[in-house]
Amino acid sequence: MIEARLIDTLRYLAVSLAFPDQTHLDVSGALARALQLPEHLWSVQRDDLEPDFHRFFSGQKRCSPYETEYGPGRSVRKAVELADIAGFYKAFHLAVDQQDPEMVDHISLELDFLAQVGFKERYAELQGWTEQAEICQQAYAGFWRDHLGRWGAGFFENLQSAARPGSYYHTIAGLGLELVDSEAHRLEFAIGHLEPDHSEIPAYECLGCTTGAEDGGCYAV
Repeated sequence: MIEARLIDTLRYLAVSLAFPDQTHLDVSGALARALQLPEHLWSVQRDDLEPDFHRFFSGQKRCSPYETEYGPGRSVRKAVELADIAGFYKAFHLAVDQQDPEMVDHISLELDFLAQVGFKERYAELQGWTEQAEICQQAYAGFWRDHLGRWGAGFFENLQSAARPGSYYHTIAGLGLELVDSEAHRLEFAIGHLEPDHSEIPAYECLGCTTGAEDGGCYAV
């Protein structure tokens, strides 16, 4: 059975890598306390964190938080990968919050999806629902193998290198690397170390995208 602490760790990393508005900061602080993480993660101010958020995820030291910007041949495979990710979400009746729109391959959404599926797996097992638990187990392991396990380590390594040692995002990156390593051992998948593909202009920088959510495209409104 998947451990409750693992689910909370996934939730914590998901919310900590989302835009640092007050709602996200309140949730991350509560989870940091519950998980007994270092005290400097318990109470973080938006004004302190937002400059680093923009610097790391959209500035010159950009550590792309989008899966489809990793690995070669992005323009060829991007649509297929976005559709596959959206298919995982749809299978569990999950969708991007239209009040907080983001691409389906954002690191925060992928971590949150795994937390949601992990919670469903644990609940099904506690209820004795063997078939439902197995479906969740397969989806959870498959998403690690086909998606987050292929690029997550590269993302966290880049973030850890860019962030100041001991800082908020440096600590988050370390926790992320520990998570990827532990789940790779538990689920027996090979960790990928894909690097961002800088050969093309990221599609996320376009304006006025009208691609629909149903095919994994931009959720901007």
